[in-house]
Amino acid sequence: MVILMDKNEVLKRLKHLDMSAYTKIKDNKRYSCIIVGGGALMLLGFSNRVTYDIDVLKSDIPRELFEIMDELDINNNVMAYSNNFAENYVERAKPVELKTEKIDFYTVSLEDLIISKLAAFREKDVYDIMNLDIMRQVDYDLLDKLAKELKFGMLNDYDIKMFEYGYNDFIEKAREANLCGS
Repeated sequence: MVILMDKNEVLKRLKHLDMSAYTKIKDNKRYSCIIVGGGALMLLGFSNRVTYDIDVLKSDIPRELFEIMDELDINNNVMAYSNNFAENYVERAKPVELKTEKIDFYTVSLEDLIISKLAAFREKDVYDIMNLDIMRQVDYDLLDKLAKELKFGMLNDYDIKMFEYGYNDFIEKAREANLCGS
């Protein structure tokens, strides 16, 4: 049964995964997990919408926990979307404010999340980020740098043009709100 998750539910499930790791994995290692998508947007404090799952792009969580992750609707199978992120996104990851025993949870940076949502070419993703609260918090110099990096790595002209269209629309909306320079 699919349950829609708000921010509190996402945090509850991450805590559950952490406690499962603490009881099942008997080593002294700390693991890490980088959350992307709608779950990341919620954890960064920019969305009141709900999500069906928690998307994890990068994780070193042991296989023994994959079944529990599935039960918690924590999706560890989103590597296909890794091309939607600029290089070194891991270095810009932000820690999730959650006291844990075994797993450190992170989200991608707001700028990386915006770039990935624009690169997905989905209306719901664009809708997620066309938000004045988000636009007020963006580092536009970093966003521009990441956009250029991502375009450089795109495979075809169509994807580049689609990305540029979405990116330029985002920047234009920010300019209209006097949130970024010309």
